[in-house]
Amino acid sequence: MLAALAFFTKGVGRYITAAVLGFALCAGVYVAGYRASTKAHEVDRIKMERAAALRDLRAAEDAATNAERLMSEANRRSVEARKKAEDYAASLPASGGCALTGDDLNRLRNIRQR
Repeated sequence: MLAALAFFTKGVGRYITAAVLGFALCAGVYVAGYRASTKAHEVDRIKMERAAALRDLRAAEDAATNAERLMSEANRRSVEARKKAEDYAASLPASGGCALTGDDLNRLRNIRQR
């Protein structure tokens, strides 16, 4: 052990020791830089995923708002059509038989088209 220590501290051994230490230092710097780069890329990836999730959330909120608007419009049309049908039914004569004419059928058909 002492002979090895003497070899690495004198003559050619000193250069070998310096080379090994230099290599170890370079390897350490490389690994530290690689880890820092990997973490930076991971942070960028997470930021992009977050931005995409926020875009998806905004799109879903817009779709929900649009669906609510369409639903209220459909409800409003349904109420209007029901009122027109009730008004039409009230305007019919109260006879025991079927007194509908072609004009009555056309009026009934036009309720839906308006």
